[in-house]
Amino acid sequence: MNYETPEMEQDIEGDHAPLFAYGYGLSYNKKQSSKLNTDLDNLPLDPREYGCGLDAPDDGIATTNLEIFGRSASDEFVPRIAGSSNGWVGLTVSNGTPTTIGSLTTTPIDHLHQQDAINVKFTGEAPAQVYMQTADEQVVDKQSYLNADATLQFDIDMKSTAPQSMILATHCEWPCLGQVPIHKVLPAPSGQDERDGQPSRSRFSALLTKAWHSRSSIRHS
Repeated sequence: MNYETPEMEQDIEGDHAPLFAYGYGLSYNKKQSSKLNTDLDNLPLDPREYGCGLDAPDDGIATTNLEIFGRSASDEFVPRIAGSSNGWVGLTVSNGTPTTIGSLTTTPIDHLHQQDAINVKFTGEAPAQVYMQTADEQVVDKQSYLNADATLQFDIDMKSTAPQSMILATHCEWPCLGQVPIHKVLPAPSGQDERDGQPSRSRFSALLTKAWHSRSSIRHS
């Protein structure tokens, strides 16, 4: 019987052919596992308490604040947005004009200085996230800030009530991440437009649970 691969499927005979034969790999079947000399009940674990790809931990203690966005921030981190509407492909946020992926739109605004803040609007139509990420998308070691008991802080002015699905997350490399719901601790909506003066803001702090990350994000789904 001839089989023609539908257009929506990847042709396993072409560039997407399997790298390994069917059935290759670990198995709970003792006879098959013994051939691989692997004991699934005693797999070796990584005991390191420092970042991926590092040969030794950073025992230093940070003594200066690290601004990741704002007037004094370096170009180490950049703001990006992504969501299911654009296939979760990171789109760098413009500091001069609105940036949108449909379900999420950012607009640069003036807080203490020119364009030192971002207005973020979730439509709620699809899951989306706004995040700060290293410019080259590579993991960077910030263990010294964890050693200093540092916190991740940002000022936030809510224009509407936060949904229960809103979370704060820190990523190393997917699926290595930590996340917490934040809708209960976010400030109440200010009810004041940015053009009407300085609205009341609240400072939000989050303990750094891992300091070898490549991005921190707020996600709404």
